Amino acid sequence: MHQERDAVIEDVPDRSAGLPSGHYARCNGRREWLWLIGGVLLVAGMWGYVWGRVNHNASESILALATVGMGVVYLGLLILRPIRASRGIWAAMIVVAILMRVACFFVPASSGKDYYRYLWDGAVTANGINPYVHSPQQVSSGHVDNSTIKRIALSGRTTLEGINHPELRTIYPPAAQGAFALAYWIAPFDLTGWRIVLLGFDVLAALGVLGLLRAAGLSLSLGFIYLWNPLLVVESYAECHLDMLAAAMVVLFAWALVAKRPIIATVTLALAIGVKLWPVLLLPFLLRSLWSNRGRLAAAAGILAALLIVMALPFASAFGTQTNSGLLTYARIWAGRSGAYLVFDKLGWWLRGYLSLGMDGRYVGRGVMMLVLGPGVLWLGLRRPCDTITLCRRMGLVILLMLLLSPALWPWYYVAVIPLGAIASPRLGLLLWTVLLPLCYLEGKGLSAGQLTWLVHVPVWLVLAVECARPHLAKPLDSEAAHA
Repeated sequence: MHQERDAVIEDVPDRSAGLPSGHYARCNGRREWLWLIGGVLLVAGMWGYVWGRVNHNASESILALATVGMGVVYLGLLILRPIRASRGIWAAMIVVAILMRVACFFVPASSGKDYYRYLWDGAVTANGINPYVHSPQQVSSGHVDNSTIKRIALSGRTTLEGINHPELRTIYPPAAQGAFALAYWIAPFDLTGWRIVLLGFDVLAALGVLGLLRAAGLSLSLGFIYLWNPLLVVESYAECHLDMLAAAMVVLFAWALVAKRPIIATVTLALAIGVKLWPVLLLPFLLRSLWSNRGRLAAAAGILAALLIVMALPFASAFGTQTNSGLLTYARIWAGRSGAYLVFDKLGWWLRGYLSLGMDGRYVGRGVMMLVLGPGVLWLGLRRPCDTITLCRRMGLVILLMLLLSPALWPWYYVAVIPLGAIASPRLGLLLWTVLLPLCYLEGKGLSAGQLTWLVHVPVWLVLAVECARPHLAKPLDSEAAHA
């Protein structure tokens, strides 16, 4: 633990050691002004992005490059971050965060986006119908004999017609369906209602980040690392993806572990799994935190099992052998913008032929990938107890490792890593994708899939390797210096 802690970039005002107080104050003042200028650039960039998108004055490639540019400014601000959270810094941090988000509320809906599915599922769920039973195509073609669904389809025809992959039943778990229903109650079939829901979870995530920063003894001004992240804002408010919900639950789960609130930790983890299934990978962190108290461990296991069973009852309809199962289709064939998984995929097909297996080579490849991911998750999650910074770093690495090995990578999947990156004091490896992931939108528009693998995946692997090796390299150097 000490080695990992030594590798952390500390955010304490010890940089003034050996400097006259006046000189330090002037340096800190210049740093704050440069940081504020960076915030203005982010606001201007976000409003320019929205202007180009609303008025169709910029192609998708230009918008992707604009997001990359904002990401470069954002990473530069990590160096210029304020040391003390004065009232002026707090005001600037909040104003910039608000202006960046308000801009995206003006982005109109465009066909083929995932949020049409959210709006439709929310309408069905809010009217007391299991959203996993019928596909949108079955509804629109009149094959569903249900008066309530027919009424919903009539009032939300535009939404129904805008759903991508309408032949598939919904893939989204029950907790996500609850959020979709809430958006419907706020404003039926209106993207503004969904954005309001996202904003609520955004605020929860921000509060969780501030709570973790306080627990870690870090300056609360580091909250800007979460609040100002341009990729998070674009993917959450302009593209309206649901990953903000999972991000909020994950960061609250981390806070509950640090605050030693096992019930809250258990509930937030269950809700995170109920939004997107992958947070089950964080279960080892809960088990490790309660391992010394078997009574609390048993209670947490019971609560988690009960919540997951309750959510699984309606979700069971998403499984089965039917060809229109969205969940099975995604698990079986969905792939894109992958990196290391390309090796697993080829290995899977080779093993299928070599061992004369009857199953699809894609299943074999995914199985091999899990054999690599599983030990990494257990090693990070079950290691000895650690401080707040190390806990958030390990959790962020679990999610990042999953994405790096996954057969499908989309920019919005990364949103759940960003709040944890803000507490990791900060680590470049956890935040580098802010700049690189928007390049995924250039696939087929100047960049090939192979080029994206080198541009998006390889730099993150290299940075993570350097960050992991640094504490082990620093120890012998410190020992040599001590003997000298």
